[in-house]
Amino acid sequence: MNGNSNLVEQIFSDAVAAFKRNDYDFALALTNQGIGQFPDDAVLHELRALIYFAQEDYQGAAGTIHSVLAVGPGWDWTTLVGMYSDVAVYTAQLRALELHVRSNPQDAGPQFLLAYQYMSCGHAESAARYLTNVVRLVPTDRVAIDLMQMLNSTIPNASNAATPPEPFGNNVPRSNPSTFRSETLLGTWTASRNDNSKFVLTFANDSHFSWRFTPQGQDTQSFEGTYRLENDVLSLNRNEGGTLVASLSQGSAKQFNFRLMGAPKDDQGLTFEK
Repeated sequence: MNGNSNLVEQIFSDAVAAFKRNDYDFALALTNQGIGQFPDDAVLHELRALIYFAQEDYQGAAGTIHSVLAVGPGWDWTTLVGMYSDVAVYTAQLRALELHVRSNPQDAGPQFLLAYQYMSCGHAESAARYLTNVVRLVPTDRVAIDLMQMLNSTIPNASNAATPPEPFGNNVPRSNPSTFRSETLLGTWTASRNDNSKFVLTFANDSHFSWRFTPQGQDTQSFEGTYRLENDVLSLNRNEGGTLVASLSQGSAKQFNFRLMGAPKDDQGLTFEK
């Protein structure tokens, strides 16, 4: 266990050093390597979100930080600014995100990301305003709802603080209904990768699941827990701790694609079939 902890710390340290040099590609490569070895490490996932943010990949950053905040708090200002060699670099990146959000008022992902940045900076009122707009765009986003309610409970005159900032208006579209329902998932599904690794995912009607993974020529690994499905986002909460969050897209009644939130752009996910 200590050996694993030391390895995670080394990977994180090396990635942060590259990040401080503004070598974001190398920092991302190191972080992805670490996540591949330690997929449940929230700190590595949060660092990956920060790297995507610095690269102006706002959708990737939003998806990654959404999965982090679904299971725990994010970094505070001291931790966040400690990732940078100069606070001016962070400020420039934050201004770029703000401009992007103002130019794309109907895109919920970057607004969620901006709310997270404001939360980390200690600007609770501004964060709550953007989360309010995220909830208007995606009414089923449970993470955004919970964060918004938490922040509003700490802000004086919270009903006024929750008014969305300009140029956002009230005429924003509602999200489409979820493609999937819990009963759609019930049963046993299988998938495989090009390296001949095999996956078996079983959903029971009591919100429990089991996951089995068999690498080629190796013993089967498995874990169990409970699952939750919201707006085509599946959360697998492991009994021993840790959560996998994935987006689902349906190919047919007996097929769906499972792609981890915040995965690299070239990751096609897993196609499960009955």
